[in-house]
Amino acid sequence: MRISLLFAIILSATNGILCQNASGYEVPVKVETIYHFNSSVSLEKLAIRKSGEAIVGFDNSPNLYQVDPDLINGSVRHIHTFEGYSVVHGILEVEDDQFYVAASNLSVWTHIDVLGSPSIFHVNMTGFPEHPARVREVVHFPNARILNGMEVISKEEGLIYVGDSALGVINILNVNTGHHYMAINNSYTTIYPLDSGNGVYGIHLFQPQNDSTKYLYLSNFQQGIIARVPIHPSSGLPVGEPKVVVSNLTTVAEFALDKEGNIFAALLSLNQFVRVDHKTKEVLVLAGGPDIDTYTKAISVAFGRTESDKGKLYAVTIGGFTALHNVGAGLFRLDTEDMAVV
Repeated sequence: MRISLLFAIILSATNGILCQNASGYEVPVKVETIYHFNSSVSLEKLAIRKSGEAIVGFDNSPNLYQVDPDLINGSVRHIHTFEGYSVVHGILEVEDDQFYVAASNLSVWTHIDVLGSPSIFHVNMTGFPEHPARVREVVHFPNARILNGMEVISKEEGLIYVGDSALGVINILNVNTGHHYMAINNSYTTIYPLDSGNGVYGIHLFQPQNDSTKYLYLSNFQQGIIARVPIHPSSGLPVGEPKVVVSNLTTVAEFALDKEGNIFAALLSLNQFVRVDHKTKEVLVLAGGPDIDTYTKAISVAFGRTESDKGKLYAVTIGGFTALHNVGAGLFRLDTEDMAVV
């Protein structure tokens, strides 16, 4: 795999998008291109290790890689290939360096998935890269289609959420026992009409300050919304009705929340990374635009975790693998320190 390293400051413009009663407008930020992959790579998911490295999952092969954002000469390391699968669409850290990865069978060309193909794997990265990652299968999902967004409910109990974007439901999995069941299925997780794309995509827990209620926030790719549902803090089951937080976010994929509840999201078809204010719902376009191919098919975001990366937003793009104009997938770092409370 040939990888080139670019550093650039990109000031992006856009025509703006509508968000409820507020118009989106541009507030371009400094952006570093950490790694620009060649045209054979299509990225999908992103997670950040406590030590600062980025973990990326591929959308056109069953590969998991690590990227060190601080090494100038390039440090991209292969972690694991999930034999018998075609994509990696979910990455979640439960304990330090204990990752859980969702692998499925899906054609990147036709987007046709294989019912009953997905599995969740435990990837122990303690000591990586000096020591190889230890990988074992946790559970096979015989009734799932595309396992995607994931979130921790309880580290102590080993409970996590696992979204199925093709079925439009959210499951709960005990990673210690492999027991799993469908937990959330409502009008904001699902797909209309059925079999017409992706429903629930990203899922994240959030508890507002001075609020005793914990919420599960979720993005719905097809509906272009981010909604939330109050949940029981121990079981993860819903305890109230879901509510739309923000709408008209065209093809919203993954997102991240800061401590105030501001939303940082990737809008795939608009090639944009945006911020949604938790109070006003104003949309700020941080980078990209429909006519800017630098961020072709923006897909995933995650905040940095080291002191030097505090407030920085890491972001990945698919890169247009199936498009006539394939610019290659990319890993970027957005300077959002003045816009995020982390």
